[in-house]
Amino acid sequence: MTTELKETRDLQRTYEKKCNELMSELTSTTSDYQELKRNMIGHNQMTQEREERIAKLKTELGET
Repeated sequence: MTTELKETRDLQRTYEKKCNELMSELTSTTSDYQELKRNMIGHNQMTQEREERIAKLKTELGET
């Protein structure tokens, strides 16, 4: 019975350690994802603004 309890505790500690490692990795990955998402959104906005300026300049050039 004592051996079984000890093994169960060891397994629980191993499980908790692995769980904490995975949670840390998930937090890090989520943080990286959010940063990349912000960068992508910023890039898309810059691209859209650039395309709008190009279209506006083409229109002005056509009028001239």
